Amino acid sequence: MAHSDPDLPLPSTWVVGLGGNLGDVVAAFEQALLGLAELGEVLAISKLYSGVAIGGPPGQPDYFNAAVL
Repeated sequence: MAHSDPDLPLPSTWVVGLGGNLGDVVAAFEQALLGLAELGEVLAISKLYSGVAIGGPPGQPDYFNAAVL
């Protein structure tokens, strides 16, 4: 696609990483997705990954991660 106006920014694609282990992480991710969708088209969402929290105080809940394109 041609970009005819040099004063307009070029379209861009971003990959955003989501991560958390405190509170309702799934609800926080859903809110983040809604906010990202307001900024532009969400092209893909990874599955939700969980794993043991490493470092920090002992007894932390599992950590959740996802990526958004």
